[in-house]
Amino acid sequence: MSERDIGDFHSLASTLPPHRVSDFLALQSWVLVEKREGLYERWAPPGFDPDSYPQTLYLLPLNNGYADYERRLVEILVELSRIYECDADGLLQRIQHGRSDSLLVRLIHHDSNSESVGLAEAKDTLSVVHRLFDLSARYTYDSNSSFKGRPNRVVASYLKDRVALGHTLRGSFIFPFYSLLHARGDSSQGFARGVFDNLAKGLQWIKGDISDLVEREAETLDLSRLGLALAAALKPIAKFPDLASFDISIRRYQVFVGRADSPVALGLAFSFTPDEIRGPRSLRRSSPISGNVESPRLTQAMQMASESRSIDFTGLVVAVTLDERVAGKNGGSGYSAVVRRVGGDEDSHEDFYVEISEDDYWRAIEANRQRDEVRVVGFVDRRRGVRRVRGEIDFSLSSPRGDDLPLDLPIRLRSTRSREGE
Repeated sequence: MSERDIGDFHSLASTLPPHRVSDFLALQSWVLVEKREGLYERWAPPGFDPDSYPQTLYLLPLNNGYADYERRLVEILVELSRIYECDADGLLQRIQHGRSDSLLVRLIHHDSNSESVGLAEAKDTLSVVHRLFDLSARYTYDSNSSFKGRPNRVVASYLKDRVALGHTLRGSFIFPFYSLLHARGDSSQGFARGVFDNLAKGLQWIKGDISDLVEREAETLDLSRLGLALAAALKPIAKFPDLASFDISIRRYQVFVGRADSPVALGLAFSFTPDEIRGPRSLRRSSPISGNVESPRLTQAMQMASESRSIDFTGLVVAVTLDERVAGKNGGSGYSAVVRRVGGDEDSHEDFYVEISEDDYWRAIEANRQRDEVRVVGFVDRRRGVRRVRGEIDFSLSSPRGDDLPLDLPIRLRSTRSREGE
C-alpha cells in the first residue's frame, strides 16, 4: 500500500468516530468477542467459533486519549479495506450507508483537472439517474410495464424512501447513489435488490454482445424492453459540454467476502461516450426509438427488439381463423389459432394469433371446445394492433379428438377477394 493510501486512512481515522465502525461491524454480522468499556473492543469475523482456536481477532480502540489510538484505528481500517476490497473512500461509504447497494456515476471531462460540474449538468445528471432507477423499479415490479404514467405505490415508495445521494468522491466528479436494503425478513428487501440487479442487467444488455441474442434465454430477451428504455433515458447526457465519457459503476452490498452464505458480489462498470449515446445517424433517421445509447453491436438488437420479443405462456384458444389470402403463400397454411393470455387482473388479457398447420387446426378446434389450456412458445410481433406469434402451440395439455365438433365454434373466414393493390 502506497504512502498516499496510508495517508488516506489516517485522514479517515481522524474524522471517523469508533462507534460508527462498531455499528458497521455489528451490521455486517461480525462477533463482539470482548469489550472493555471506554477502552477497546475485540471483534471476530462472521462465523466465529469460540471453541476453535487460534482465530484472528481485530482490536477496535475506543479511547482517543491513548497515544496509539490513531495507529490502532488505522490498522483495523486497513484490514477492513482489504477484506471488503475497497479503498479508504469506499470503506467510508460502506460504513456510512450500511446495508445498501451503490451506484457511482462519474462525469469524465476532457479537462482532466476539472473537480466540479456546472449546475445545469448536475441537475440533468440527477434527473437521468432518477429515471434509470424509476425504469428499473417499474420493470422489477412488472416486466410488462409501459414505463409511462405515474409510478404505483411500491415503486414510488422505493424511490422516496430507499434511494439516497451521498457525498461526492474523489476522481473527476462522482455522484454516489445508494439503495437501502433492510434487515433480513423485510419483505421489501427483495424488491430493492431486484431493482439493482435488473438495472445492471439492462446496462449489460446495452453494452453486451448481441450476436447470439435469439439463442439466449427468454429472461435475457425480455430485457430488451428495459435496455432500450434505459438507453433512451441516457439521451440528455450527450449534450453535456466538454464531456469525454459518462461512467456508471454498480456495487452490490456484500456481507463478508469469506463467509459461505454471503451474497455474490456484483461489481460492474459501464462507460458511455456522447457519440455512443447519440447513436449512428442512420438509426436516428429510421428508428422510432431515436437518440438511444448505441454501439455498432447494439444496432441489430435495437432493430430486433423493435420488431419482436420472446414469449412463453399458457392460455385458452378463443378462436380459430382461416385467411385464404395467405394460404399457400410462402408456405403459409392460412390457419391461425387465437390464444388468450389472462393477466393478474381477470379483466385484463391479451390475444395472440399463432399460425398453425391444417392438422393442428382440428386440435385447436377441440381445445376451444373443451376449454383446455395450450402452451405458446415463440416470438411475437405487434403490427397494426395485432399480436402475431412466430412459433408453435403445444397441445399436449389438452385431449384432442377431432370429432363431434361444436356448431357454434368461432371460426372467422376472411374473404378471398383482395382489395385493389393488395
